[in-house]
Amino acid sequence: MWYMSVSGPAKKWSDADLLFLVATAPEPFITATELTDQTGYTRENVRTRLNNLVEEGYLEAKTVGASAKIYWLTPTGRRRASESARQS
Repeated sequence: MWYMSVSGPAKKWSDADLLFLVATAPEPFITATELTDQTGYTRENVRTRLNNLVEEGYLEAKTVGASAKIYWLTPTGRRRASESARQS
């Protein structure tokens, strides 16, 4: 899979880690459901974290269809994701 696998004790995902997951997604955007599957966090927790990253200027978001929301990196978010990749 294209993302880090979750096994064993729950991993704490930093904002930079979440941005890295968005950056390495196979599409140029990601949904909260995809991150829920990857992180093991609840959908509500993931949505809250993503919306905070939108407010902080790291992500953009758009509602598509009836209720789906997609998220993608801003240039600032891409730089932060790159920093996370270098620290790994």
